[in-house]
Amino acid sequence: MIVDDPLTNAITDEELSDTYNDSSPQLIPKIIHQTYKTKDIPEHWKAGQQACIDLHPDYEYKLWTDDIMEEFMEKEYPWFLETYLSYGENIQRADAIRYFILYHYGGIYIDLDDGCQRKLDPLLRYPSFFRKTSPLGISNDVIGSAQGHPLMLKLTKKLKGYNINYFNVPYWTIMASTGPMFVSMIWEQYKRNDGGKDYKILQPHQYKNSLGSFFKISEGSSWHSSDSNFIFKMGAHILGCVVFGFIVFFIIFYTEYIFYKSLQNFSLQECANSINAMGQFFIRLVKSLVKFVVLYVINPLKHVLHLDSVFASSTYQQLQQQSQGMDQSSSSKNNTNNNNNNNNIINNNKNSKNKNASTDQQLQQQYKRLRKDSNLPVRLNLLLDLEKNGDIENL
Repeated sequence: MIVDDPLTNAITDEELSDTYNDSSPQLIPKIIHQTYKTKDIPEHWKAGQQACIDLHPDYEYKLWTDDIMEEFMEKEYPWFLETYLSYGENIQRADAIRYFILYHYGGIYIDLDDGCQRKLDPLLRYPSFFRKTSPLGISNDVIGSAQGHPLMLKLTKKLKGYNINYFNVPYWTIMASTGPMFVSMIWEQYKRNDGGKDYKILQPHQYKNSLGSFFKISEGSSWHSSDSNFIFKMGAHILGCVVFGFIVFFIIFYTEYIFYKSLQNFSLQECANSINAMGQFFIRLVKSLVKFVVLYVINPLKHVLHLDSVFASSTYQQLQQQSQGMDQSSSSKNNTNNNNNNNNIINNNKNSKNKNASTDQQLQQQYKRLRKDSNLPVRLNLLLDLEKNGDIENL
């Protein structure tokens, strides 16, 4: 996003040295602004806060609590009060209020986790200053401004339009709606569109981690959450993220290209052919479904419902004839062995035939009942064997 020379409008080390002779007038008033929910500052920030107060006895010190900030907005900038109260995170209100405070009063805003390490007097000669940060551009944890500065005014005017919940990610939403990303974007607009040059950039070694730096960072950034850790990890693998993003972009772009290309070659005849082909496919599909239902649903069901037809089959008739043949053979054997009782034998044979016929009818009825009551196939010869052995009643 930031493509300018990082040394553009940079504050040089010579300008900040104690021996630097500069007759420029003081533009930023000697006021230090800090914000917190209440006046009860956390213990790990008290030393840094007190260092700023002790190093600047000739400065006015203002601690803005939530109640004081809301009262200030309601009284001085009521047009923004609704947006101010609508922010989902407290840090968004703390971010937004600092731009209004600096525009209204001027001075230097300092986050509570930025403890002072040297006097800020060399910075008062600039109309405004920010500290450089990577990869965004500038940060908003330390800002100096003259009263009524046009960049501060632009920041206050742009806040409403950037009040967006970005992908429901708190870290991203804070950064882009009120935080460093928001400030960097408006700063770029101010430089490019408005031709603004009345600002200076404090370099990283001048800000912290150096013998002559102005601030010493203590524990802070309590608003960072799990989503910010994920974003930081992405930043540590920025090359892989760029490559992955390029691949995704290429896939989307190529898909759109194919889609629009097909629209250009589209005609009514092709549309009719496509509809006809779809209709033919649908007809074939319906026919296949009907065939499947007939073969695998209706026919098996029909077979189950007509099981009694098995007993009228030729196989059953053959078994019945074999049974009658066995009875006739037994009768002939009895006639041979009992010649003296022919009349009785004939009578017995007649009775036996009648009995056999009755037995066959009973067997057929039993078999029919058994077959009707069962869904499992039953072998007829097995039933006959069981009947002969007297075990049919045990089924």
